[in-house]
Amino acid sequence: MSRLRTCLTGAIAIALVISLWAARCAAQAEGSLKEQLTRVEAAIEKLPRVPVEKRKEEIKSLNRQLKDLSKAKPAGADANHLAYLEARLLENSSVNPLDNTNYTAASRYRKLIARGGPGSLDGNPPGGQWPDPYIEKAYRNYLALTEKIDKANQSKTVYKVVDYLVRVTGSNENYSYWLAIVIITVVIKLLTTPLSHLQFESMRNLQRLQPRLEKLKRELGDDPREFQRQQWQLMKDHNASPHWGCLALLVQMPFLLLIYQTIRAYEFQFARGDFLWIGSRLAENFDFIAPSLADPDWPLLLLYGFSMYLSTRMSTPAVDKQQAEQQKLMSIMMPAMFVLIFNYFPSAFILYWLVLNVLTTTQQYFMLQKPVPALALEDDEEDLTPAPAAAAASRGPSPRKRK
Repeated sequence: MSRLRTCLTGAIAIALVISLWAARCAAQAEGSLKEQLTRVEAAIEKLPRVPVEKRKEEIKSLNRQLKDLSKAKPAGADANHLAYLEARLLENSSVNPLDNTNYTAASRYRKLIARGGPGSLDGNPPGGQWPDPYIEKAYRNYLALTEKIDKANQSKTVYKVVDYLVRVTGSNENYSYWLAIVIITVVIKLLTTPLSHLQFESMRNLQRLQPRLEKLKRELGDDPREFQRQQWQLMKDHNASPHWGCLALLVQMPFLLLIYQTIRAYEFQFARGDFLWIGSRLAENFDFIAPSLADPDWPLLLLYGFSMYLSTRMSTPAVDKQQAEQQKLMSIMMPAMFVLIFNYFPSAFILYWLVLNVLTTTQQYFMLQKPVPALALEDDEEDLTPAPAAAAASRGPSPRKRK
């Protein structure tokens, strides 16, 4: 019994020594991590004073140090300190206020500030106190950085246009900012409507040609080259070329770039704007909901993907089952691809795409639902009716008419 008691006492003593040793090592590691973060922070703050020829190498060195520190998987205040240093390094690495690194730094500041809880992005953390000094630093740096970027953008025409629309609609954070986007989208849609009309008219003509195309498929199914030649010739003769769709997409590209530059220039003003659930209290509880129109928003992005799926399903009708399967697969793959691409874009940009897609799909629906003109139907019947001589030959000699 005494021997057992001795063993238990020894085991408890060993466990106590091990736990004390582990706690001491953890404290030393924590102290070492804080010291390293402090040293890196001092180097980052000196970066603007480093000569230009040496700055590039210094930035690479600091990036390596931050990556090494992130491998230690810091938690709590150390994790916030590391996130702050990553954003601060990006900010101090840029020379021009409009550099992409400044936009990235502002985005990282916002993510760090959001860790402070509801109201932190507006400078009102819970209880009126910042939970961490580095979150408070991030908020102050974010304000200074965005003011610098916004001031540099104010001379741009696109900035002035959006700012004018916001002011005309009352500068209200609940509706002025998203309403400005809708107004711009409607104007662009009006400018591109004639081309869209030609595109959908070509789609209607292709619908009208479906019986003739199916007949060609049956007759020339064994000769794909001849079928393709006659198919293209028939579509060309009846103004049903699918090239109108490609042309409409190409025309949209300059407007797409213009809108992206516009939202980019006005991004930190859009940070004040809300839209339905965007910027509501839901954003404080769910990370996938954007706190403002300057941040990515998953529900809006999924709505855009669904609208794109509908418009793709309503596109050019298929000639055969194989083409129908290809179009069905495309209607799923394209929205999924665009959703992944636009995942990191501001919700203001996604709102533009969504409104434009809704307007275009509505126009497409009413164009394709219109009845085909009677003359066009008669022309189609003439195409499908055999020539008089051939018809007479197939029936044999016609009977005499009675007087």
